[in-house]
Amino acid sequence: MKTLMLAGLFFLQIPAFSQPSPPGFVSQRMTISLEILELDEAEQKLNIMISGQNAVVDESSRNTTYSSAKSLKTTLLVSHDGFEFFRKNLPTIGTVKSNQISTTDNQRPYEALQLELKHLKTQREIYQAEFLTINKEMNKTAYENFWNKLREFDSRIFDMEKQILAREQETRNYVVAVTLEEQHPEPMDSGWPEFINMPGVESHILKIDNPKTNLSSGFYNGAGIRYMFTKGKSYVTLSVLKAYDIAPGDSTGIRDILVYGYGVDFYSRHFGRGQNRWFNLYSGLIMGGTFMTSKTQKLEIGFINPHIGLELFKNQFVVLDTRVGYFVPLTKSHNLNLRGLTQNFSVNFVF
Repeated sequence: MKTLMLAGLFFLQIPAFSQPSPPGFVSQRMTISLEILELDEAEQKLNIMISGQNAVVDESSRNTTYSSAKSLKTTLLVSHDGFEFFRKNLPTIGTVKSNQISTTDNQRPYEALQLELKHLKTQREIYQAEFLTINKEMNKTAYENFWNKLREFDSRIFDMEKQILAREQETRNYVVAVTLEEQHPEPMDSGWPEFINMPGVESHILKIDNPKTNLSSGFYNGAGIRYMFTKGKSYVTLSVLKAYDIAPGDSTGIRDILVYGYGVDFYSRHFGRGQNRWFNLYSGLIMGGTFMTSKTQKLEIGFINPHIGLELFKNQFVVLDTRVGYFVPLTKSHNLNLRGLTQNFSVNFVF
């Protein structure tokens, strides 16, 4: 008898696949990443859009740590009209780095869940009817088996109803996943360096601690270029210095110094780690060589120049900074009379 009832149930449920499904069972998800200049300003614009469209913020996270660029990730649940609004207007906040829209047709999965739920409920009714005919005293084993089966059907029906509810919620909301990422001229990770193109110019002053007659002047000044090629920052320098007070008749005193070097700077973890727009403290080191010339002699001497500096201002396109260091020539014979304090002022810009 039970077998015939189940067979009949199967044939009764086949037409369910041809029944029309509820309208609007298509969901869409937009995943968009925007590069912006100021995170706070861009977040305000996004919040105005969210408020105007009555969007629901499903989740949101903000990252301002040094290990990555300042960013905001927000997932929104919106209506169909809201989805179209964000699709058209989000690109006005910044520069679109990536934009992907995916569409999911939920009609067939929804129909399958409804059909399975109907099948489970009908089976439970059949088992319930059989269960009521069993004499607990006469057939205790069968009674317990049917009781456990009914509880199993209850559990499966509950899980299926939860799945259907979740599917209905998916079809009622469109999803917009927004990432706002602030541009930054500094390295935002500890992996491979990110190369940039920021040429610049700098002034260069060298004050010798112990100038020596017929060898060195007490003061050299000049200018040159500083080319930044990685975020972080790494750079190469090339400067030409002229002596300030070499006597006209001194043929052996060094009049010109060509200085070339490779430098790298490190930010203090206690003063913003280079993320401030104004007044970022840093320390660094320049290593390189010099060509020193007078009327009668030429010297080629390597050097190191440890320094401490302050970025006066920087944004995504310009860096202005000044540094003070100590020039140490790598020579035994002339170290005492060529070492001294250095001072530089630099301007670099994106090219």
